[in-house]
Amino acid sequence: MKSCRLFAIASAIAVVPPALAGAPAFSNFDDGPQGWTFPSGTEWRSTGGNSAGHLYGAMPDEQNITAGAFAPAEFLGNWTSLDGSGSISFDYRRFSNGETPRAFFPLTIQIAGPGGNATWNGPIINKPGDWTTYIAPINQAAWTLDDGDWNELLADVTVFYIQLELVVNDGLIDDTAGIDNVSLIPAPSAAALVALSFLSARRRR
Repeated sequence: MKSCRLFAIASAIAVVPPALAGAPAFSNFDDGPQGWTFPSGTEWRSTGGNSAGHLYGAMPDEQNITAGAFAPAEFLGNWTSLDGSGSISFDYRRFSNGETPRAFFPLTIQIAGPGGNATWNGPIINKPGDWTTYIAPINQAAWTLDDGDWNELLADVTVFYIQLELVVNDGLIDDTAGIDNVSLIPAPSAAALVALSFLSARRRR
């Protein structure tokens, strides 16, 4: 695994003007990648997710592939209204650790924009398991500010990246993992949950 620093790749990502302004965003990947983009090592699969489709990463270390996924425009923009109350929710599953795993890294989300970049780290997953939902609260205490100013970063988020490659292993057998049901919501309120249910229903039609 190689670390993926957003400031080193931001030049390859299109700048998106502030637009979100607190609206919920949701991707269940049931009918395709739904605007998410990804480098070599990640692909969309129509089955095997936490129901139906998901984004799947196979990461052979000998090829120095770092798998992950970049969110589409509906997830980007002005996150200021989410600060202190909003959250990122996503499902993650480790399918296989590959051959001879020797190091594990925590779940990782990175955001970046003109105002800086920051990293959220969740728990370390050191063995295959079932689909599990993880929550990243949007408040500065839960993130590492790698560069810039937190408030200025949230004012214009142009990159939102979830990393799939979290295992260093030896040999030719890939470590594999998946993400599904990514949501960005203003707060864990009844109104937000109703909105997400509506978006999910529309995706599944």
